[in-house]
Amino acid sequence: MEFRISKQMLVFPSPRKEMSLLNPKIKRARLPSLLTLPLIQHRGPAAVPIVKKGDRVLTGTKIAEPGNASSAAVHASTSGTVKEIGEFPHPVLGKGTAIVIEPDEKETPDPAMADRENTDLSLEELSAVIKEAGIIGMAGGGIPTHLKLDALKGRSARALILNGVEAEPYLTSDYILMMENILEIVEAARLFKRILKLPKIYLAVGDDKLEVVERVKSKLFSLSENFLEVVCVPARYPQGEETLLIRKILPDFRPGGNPAGDVLVLNIATALAILDAVKFRKPLYERIVTVTGECLPEPKNLLVKIGTSFNDAVRNCKGFLRKPERVLMGGPMTGVCVEDLNAPVIKGTQAIVALPPEDTRAQEVLPCIRCGLCVQACPSRINPCLIALSVETGNFDRLRTLEPESCIECGNCSYVCPSKRPMFQWVLEAKGIFPV
Repeated sequence: MEFRISKQMLVFPSPRKEMSLLNPKIKRARLPSLLTLPLIQHRGPAAVPIVKKGDRVLTGTKIAEPGNASSAAVHASTSGTVKEIGEFPHPVLGKGTAIVIEPDEKETPDPAMADRENTDLSLEELSAVIKEAGIIGMAGGGIPTHLKLDALKGRSARALILNGVEAEPYLTSDYILMMENILEIVEAARLFKRILKLPKIYLAVGDDKLEVVERVKSKLFSLSENFLEVVCVPARYPQGEETLLIRKILPDFRPGGNPAGDVLVLNIATALAILDAVKFRKPLYERIVTVTGECLPEPKNLLVKIGTSFNDAVRNCKGFLRKPERVLMGGPMTGVCVEDLNAPVIKGTQAIVALPPEDTRAQEVLPCIRCGLCVQACPSRINPCLIALSVETGNFDRLRTLEPESCIECGNCSYVCPSKRPMFQWVLEAKGIFPV
């Protein structure tokens, strides 16, 4: 994959988005024979099962309660019978506890899913609705969304940014979602404006999605609304990252806080999931997934039930055209390599990308040549080279002065390194997120 680096320290990977846009509509994936719903689909403690083997569940039935205030609930993706609760493949953890549901193919909705007559909620009520629906950050971050709202309690929000930039290569699920849900985007923005008491909401869209910009502006004009400001930003990786996006739209933003209040950023898929939860009491049990890559004959954007295996999702694209060298959950910059394709789609699965051998050839890791490319490519303005060397040599005294906690986890440093050093993993270790 070719790249160049801008003066703004944004990497320009080849976008490769055209493959999944050959089918420019969202397709509903076929219901699989089994759905495997992990109890960990989010950052935070695992959810706690409230069903047992043999129980009958309906579409949207809560099957696991949040483990604590920082956890997220899990809901049945379809109606059927709980077949088993045990250890099963997990796309991130390798293995994890999950609830397996055998569908009855009736798709009977839980009676709890009913239209809400009054959507004029307080901030506390909105947070409770989001927590009950099990909504997390759907762009891969995995943080339970109610925690973002809880952080605003007692403080006024300065701004809300709906993030539709989607700068990661291959991914088009947010683009398709915006193209097919313009009215819902405006409705969600209106909901947030009222609850957060904001005069204006920002919708950030990449400059490669000008048709979305025009459609949103046209809809706002027809509705005589001007509270939603569409901001076009460079569609350059990692421009969609939260901190960079805030800096772009609100130039006086400074890391560590905003002088005029707090800024909330929600991925567009997350925002629409919240709208569904508020209006229809619909939990997060399905999502749009970009299934793409050079190894697939028919890449698509699929509406997939949470718990559908990667294998079943790929079958909706007519299987593999050739054997992939790697299958990623997410894009090539920040995605996770999935070894077992029986692992299920989870709430944070934005994409399934099947890469061929020519894009994934293993290369020898060489010593650092002090070229400075990783420093030039770092949006956080830290020194990944020195951080990596400090971790590699165990020089933790120097590490403390290098501010690894400022890393936004974009992966640029590893991507541009000519010595193919695992810079990103070393910086993550320095942050203490998880060991290499």
